[in-house]
Amino acid sequence: MEVMAEGPDGWRPLARPQHLLAALAHWADRDHRPQLAGVRCPALVVAGAESDQSVDRQREMADLLPDGRFALVPDAGHVLYYDNPAGWRAAVEPFVAALTPTPATP
Repeated sequence: MEVMAEGPDGWRPLARPQHLLAALAHWADRDHRPQLAGVRCPALVVAGAESDQSVDRQREMADLLPDGRFALVPDAGHVLYYDNPAGWRAAVEPFVAALTPTPATP
């Protein structure tokens, strides 16, 4: 809602349509695969099973990461944490927990 405004005829984006289309065109055609080999930390690629983005391409991105992992969230589109919060947490929390050091016991 931060990018929308309500008017008498309903909700409208605050950005101009030509700016939205230019941003979409910029990101839609980018190929990030060459940069993925340079990522030096563990990374999790999470995809929504119902996303308009290719699940196979997202899985490929995880495979190209030196320490990449992939998780598929059912019943979710592109905005995973909104569409399926429990599925999002089930995918992300184990990844984060595995990277979080456990405190030493006295």
